[in-house]
Order: sequence, then structure tokens, then C-alpha cells
Amino acid sequence: MLWCAAHFSLVDTTRHLPSRQSSHSRCSAPAAMQIHAVLYSRRSSGSSAMPFPTFDYCIICEIIRPELGGKSILLGFYGLAPDVDLSVQDMNRPVALSMLAGCPPVPEANIGYEYAVAITRPDGVGIFQSPSFRLVVSPGKRIQIPMWFNIAPPILPGRYSISIMVNREVRLDTSFLIRVGTPPEVKPH
Repeated sequence: MLWCAAHFSLVDTTRHLPSRQSSHSRCSAPAAMQIHAVLYSRRSSGSSAMPFPTFDYCIICEIIRPELGGKSILLGFYGLAPDVDLSVQDMNRPVALSMLAGCPPVPEANIGYEYAVAITRPDGVGIFQSPSFRLVVSPGKRIQIPMWFNIAPPILPGRYSISIMVNREVRLDTSFLIRVGTPPEVKPH
């Protein structure tokens, strides 16, 4: 089970659509996003719009703190997905993570965009599906989507998938690795 704690910057959290659970026990991240594509049943007019750009990075860290002027402070930087190798000593304790995904400016800022994030375990089981959020975009400005989440125990070692869908299209498909850490790698708290 994954829990989404908060969103900030460029996100309108006043309009949520309900998340639906999949009855499938095994699915890939893109498949999980397709299963939950019903979240995007409301789409703005303008079907001939240019496609939303692909996300060009996804940072995995412990904490993201919003600052004035559109800046963010990242603490506990693990890396850029998919090159994240997270060692966890106790697989029976929750793992708190944050992600910050970004993409180039949107060519058409006057079109409505909605996004959702899905995360799946190494065995393909979807463990998190965010509700749909409206993206507020500005002409010429890069887009950033921050998200905080906890992975509940027991933690399954292996590669976790992250997907972001924007208006029914997968625009980020990446992953990060969680493995059992050795005592020299992980200091006790």
C-alpha cells in the first residue's frame, strides 16, 4: 500500500476524481495506468492539441520542501530514476520517499491537462494510484510534479515502477530499485 501525503506547485487539488482499485493481481505500470484511465473521463475541448511533452527527469529523494520563487529544496537525494538503488535494512518498516518529475514547457498552455501517478511493486501489483489532478501550466515555464509517498511493509525487494499519465497518455515510465541493505550500508537510527 502506498500513501500520497501532499502536492504543491502547479497542482490544483480542488478537483479530484475517485481512484478505482484493479481486480487484477498482476499488471505493469503502463497497464495499471490504462486500468485507471477512467480517471480522465473529463477532458477539455481541443482534441487537435499538440501532445503533452514527455517528462525528462524523475528525482527520488527523502523530502522535497517548496520555497519562494518556485524553487524546491531536496533532502536525502537518492538519484535520478531509473538509476536509483535504495538499500533498506528493515523490510518490515515503511519507506518514506519523495519524487520530483519535470518536463519541458507545454506548447499550448490554454488547454486543460490532468495527470495521475501510479506505482507498482516488483511483482507487478499496483500499490498506488493517485487521484486525477489538474495541472496549471504557464507559457514557457517547465512543469514539475512533486509527490510524497510511503511504501507500507512488508517491503518487497526489487524494481518499483513509476508512471505518470497526462490526459490518458503515459508521459513518464521509469523505476527505482529497493534492495535489502547490508549493515555497513545502512546506519541504525
